[in-house]
Parts: sequence; C-alpha cells; structure tokens
Amino acid sequence: MWDLSRIPCKHSISAIYANEEKPEDYGHSYYLKYTCLAVYKHVRYPVPSKEEWERTKLNDIYPPIVRKTEQNPERRELDSLTKVKGNISKLQAHSQLQDLRHLKTFQEKEPKGT
Repeated sequence: MWDLSRIPCKHSISAIYANEEKPEDYGHSYYLKYTCLAVYKHVRYPVPSKEEWERTKLNDIYPPIVRKTEQNPERRELDSLTKVKGNISKLQAHSQLQDLRHLKTFQEKEPKGT
C-alpha cells in the first residue's frame, strides 16, 4: 500500500519509528525525487511551426479517405419502415418488422393449394 498511495498506515509508521528507522527507507526508489529528475533530465524541444518544416522531394502524405460502410440489411428495412409509416418509434418499427417476418415465415411453411 505504501508504494501505491505514498501514504503508509499509522501502524507501519509506529513500527518503523520503534525500530529507530526512517519511513522513507521503506518506499520504492521509483518514488524518490532523484529518480523523477533522472527520468526527465533530457530536454524535449517542441516541434517547430509548420512553416519551419524542411521541405523534401517526396510526395505529401494525406490521411486516408473514409468511406461509409454499407448499412446492415435489417437496419435498412427498419429505416424504410419508419419512412413509410411516418412518425413511429424505432421500437414500434422493430416490432412491426418482426411481425412481418414471422408472417412471411408462416406463409412459406403453409402447404400450397389448400
């Protein structure tokens, strides 16, 4: 817990002081100021503005063209049903679409010519 929160519990502090030691000696060296300074000692310079970039003879790189994917067939049916029926909710349209599908399946299973 000491290493995660940097706040030791009071019992561990009491035990450390009873041994006449320093609580800082029980934390990981990762949390010391020295380690932090060593990690960030290398200076990072900001990227210059676009006008200052060096021009090359290579072609410019552009982002890929994003194409709209084809819509799910069920979603397409739902959208067409809401357009035909007017102002109904998606839930109502979905329910009606399910009813139409069940009716179609039932009609296909029914023997012909009876």
